[in-house]
Amino acid sequence: RFFFAVEHSAHSSRTPMSSTDSAASENVLVLNAGSSSIKFKLFSLGPSGLVEVAEGQIDKIGEGKGSHLKFHNKTIGSESKTDKMIEGIKNHHDAVEEIMKILCDPLHGVIPDAQEHIHLIGHRWVHGGPNPRFHGPVRVDAEVLEELRTLEPLAPLHIPPALMTIDVTSRLFPGNVDQYVVCDTAFHRSIPAHAYTYAVPAEWRDKHHLRRYGFHGTSHLYHPSSTSTVHFP
Repeated sequence: RFFFAVEHSAHSSRTPMSSTDSAASENVLVLNAGSSSIKFKLFSLGPSGLVEVAEGQIDKIGEGKGSHLKFHNKTIGSESKTDKMIEGIKNHHDAVEEIMKILCDPLHGVIPDAQEHIHLIGHRWVHGGPNPRFHGPVRVDAEVLEELRTLEPLAPLHIPPALMTIDVTSRLFPGNVDQYVVCDTAFHRSIPAHAYTYAVPAEWRDKHHLRRYGFHGTSHLYHPSSTSTVHFP
């Protein structure tokens, strides 16, 4: 459940650390690829636990009118925000490379080198389908990647960009950085059959994997745990 914790901490108020500390610690990059956008956060895992170091997003990917980059460096001594339009982001491949550039930017970045200072990558994945394998965080290998490709018909707008994101991070970090996917549908795995079964012919359900899956699971998991920590007057 580690990457659920990573997702949750993105919403938490944390004590910032210096860019020197983040360069010396284990760093976790979390990527959330949408159909025409990608959000990202960098966390540092040190003696004090998991600390958010930077966050950002790129919108309007592949729309032909320029993409919108937002980036927030949250380290002590270099509190800065970047908000600008950038050209040439044709797809999520280009977007991931732009993310690496901003993370390592001498003026605004938080790490000196992505290959040396990113140690783990987590991907928010929109749809895990009916396979119980995706009911929790799953380490990405060749077999898992092929299974993920078969899920494209279940989310045809979101899965191709997510696959491209994994493809480019695999190329940038060949074999030396573990990658995990966390499926939005995993939180809803306990929905009982009488609730997830649609009133359509069984042949349709079996052939096309038609059922109620549930979505936005990482957010659903986060909100109850965060609400329980709020102290109301």
